[in-house]
Amino acid sequence: MQMDMTYRTLYEVMERYGCGKYLRNYFDLGLMGHQIGIDVHERPWLHDKSAAVFEPGMVMCIEPKFWRPGKAYLRIEDMVLVTDSGCESLTKFDRERFEL
Repeated sequence: MQMDMTYRTLYEVMERYGCGKYLRNYFDLGLMGHQIGIDVHERPWLHDKSAAVFEPGMVMCIEPKFWRPGKAYLRIEDMVLVTDSGCESLTKFDRERFEL
């Protein structure tokens, strides 16, 4: 399964709110996360230039990072299970509880 890398989409949404410049873009890759495994941070890494093929059963950590120097650093981590038909969020959190 080829997954759509979401950094560009996230950047575009954040830019509409005037916050795109605060989204961290490590190594100019559009790094969004990684597979979760025995060592926690495992390949494949999720980024815009990745050619990785994702298999059902893999658990990925989607973790965009926002940094506003002198004000705040925020890293949101969502666990996502890759399925035969796409993906399923394993993170159960009320998204209405906080606001950027």
